[in-house]
Amino acid sequence: MQAVVTLNGPPSPPASGAFQLHEFMPHLLAITARRVSQLVSRRLAEIDGLTIAEWSVLVTVGQHGGMSQTQVSELISLDKVSVSRSTAGLVHRGLLRQKDNPRDGRSHLLALTRKGATRYEQTLPLVSELETMLATPLSQREWRALRRTLGRLNTYLEAMEERDAGEASK
Repeated sequence: MQAVVTLNGPPSPPASGAFQLHEFMPHLLAITARRVSQLVSRRLAEIDGLTIAEWSVLVTVGQHGGMSQTQVSELISLDKVSVSRSTAGLVHRGLLRQKDNPRDGRSHLLALTRKGATRYEQTLPLVSELETMLATPLSQREWRALRRTLGRLNTYLEAMEERDAGEASK
């Protein structure tokens, strides 16, 4: 039996009163995210062995131009250590280059190399195909609603994180 969700409120408890893990939304989101990540990881690995984190850095730099690792980290909601490792791997493979940041001597600006720009362009049809495949079981209306709902949930969680960080620093 599925829990009934009301607008702007918590889900109703299961009719039986017993907790059902397979109906627990955080569990469903985690399993779905893991499955999507595994699928995307397998496909991206076919392109120069890219990981999801590396691809996220590559795309972000490709879309926004010269930016620091900190800026990339903030844009893609990935911790600084993962961004640093991904950047190092991309630089090592000749997909990214680092140059001195004229505004901050302690950091570097990231930019795509010619090879990196090619890889970036090569991934776009692949990820578009993956997204289309993921949307297959849903109507266009359901897909748009899912995108909106996940966006709202992410915005809410981001605000919670900021509030918690503010309270922790007091």
